Amino acid sequence: MRFWYLCSMAATLGMMLASPSSAQDPPSRAEILATLRLVQGHWVAGHPDPGNRGWARSAYFAGHMALHAIAPRQADLDYAFLWA
Repeated sequence: MRFWYLCSMAATLGMMLASPSSAQDPPSRAEILATLRLVQGHWVAGHPDPGNRGWARSAYFAGHMALHAIAPRQADLDYAFLWA
């Protein structure tokens, strides 16, 4: 039993030492906002009619309005008012 414990500890230590030691730099705020706008634009283009008021659309519009709160744009508000 002790042998397997020591082997697993050695394997774990080996994997930790072999893994990269530095993390990748996180994306900038501008890159994140650009990606969010790209996704949102794709959704709006594919759904010109905002649709029903079910839970799935409600979940989308919660994110839609959260994006509007941090980076306001009149087009986002207009689309939300179409749904409301």
